[in-house]
Order: sequence, then structure tokens, then C-alpha cells
Amino acid sequence: MARKGTAKDVFIQRALDLFMKNGVRTTMDEISRKLKISKRTIYEQFDDKTDLLRACVELLISNIPTAPETKDDNVMTKLYTLARVHVMGLLDRRSVFTKDLETYYPDLYQEMVAPLFDKRAKDMMVLFNVGIEQGVVRDDMDLEMHLHYLYKFFLYVASENNLHKQHTQNEILRNLILPLLRGILTEKGIRELEDEISAFEKK
Repeated sequence: MARKGTAKDVFIQRALDLFMKNGVRTTMDEISRKLKISKRTIYEQFDDKTDLLRACVELLISNIPTAPETKDDNVMTKLYTLARVHVMGLLDRRSVFTKDLETYYPDLYQEMVAPLFDKRAKDMMVLFNVGIEQGVVRDDMDLEMHLHYLYKFFLYVASENNLHKQHTQNEILRNLILPLLRGILTEKGIRELEDEISAFEKK
């Protein structure tokens, strides 16, 4: 990530990098020592560690990749694009960081991260409903339940720290993510998904 802005902005980015590398249980003493900044200076900017983490989460959210806009209303194009974007997220430390927050700072997680997942889930439900209208998404499934456990699955996969060392992005997409997507598609949807995959791989 680019490190631009005020001295405080740079410190927040460096602290976020440290939290993502070593976990959110990294102490303020460790942050002070590793970043070569006095604790007094840190506490002049932040009330406590939770306050620093809140600033880190704000920065993290602002840098989360989003799916590019598509020029058409083809649901399958958007679903496949979102799947690839989610895999990009699995291949870095962002998802591990948010899982750590859920475990050790649940109040902060509920305040800042959970609403983000809720919004994404609502956006996905809109997409699924359009997909039902287009005949590419099945109408005989509990899609809300599917989404709920899909995000749980993403967090679980992200907690596997060596994922990015053992598998390529394409391997993760083909073997973990796309089978879950195919499960909610009609035969027409599966054919369109295969067309999307072929078109993307030819680029």
C-alpha cells in the first residue's frame, strides 16, 4: 500500500502493517519498539490501543478492493467479478486481521466490520434476486443462509495463514470459490459462468 499523507497517516499505515503481520494482540510496547516511536508520542495521538485499532480499521476499509463496474446488466459477469475480488482479499492479511478483531476485539468488530459485511450481503441478495429473474440463480434455495455461511467460509479460509504460499489465486478460485457459486446456479447460470471463465482466461 502507498504510504502518503501526514505523519499520523504514515504511522497508522505502519501500525496496520504490523497488526496484520503479527496479529492484533501486538502490544503498544511492541509497536513503539518496532516502529521506533515513543509511547508518549503514540498516546498524544491515540487514547489507547483500541483507538489506534479503530484508526487502522478505518484505513483498511478505505483500501478494500471493490468489483469494477460492468457495462451490462449480466448478473453472471458481476458474480464472477465479485468472486475474483474476494479471492484477492483472501491472498493478503486483511481477512486474517478482521478475524482477529472478531475474536479479541468483538465490540470494535461489531461497530466497524460487521456492518460492512451486512451491506455486502444485502448487495449480494439484490444481485441474487436479479439472477433469479434472469433464470441463472436457483429459486429453490435459502440464499440468505447460503450468504451467511459463505462469509463464514471466507473467514475460515482466510485464517489459513499459508494459503497464499501453497496455492495460486486461480487454484483457490477454481477449487474453493467457484464450486460454491455453481451450487446456487441453474443449468443456464452454470453455462454462463463457464463462458465468463473462458472469456476472462483468454484476456
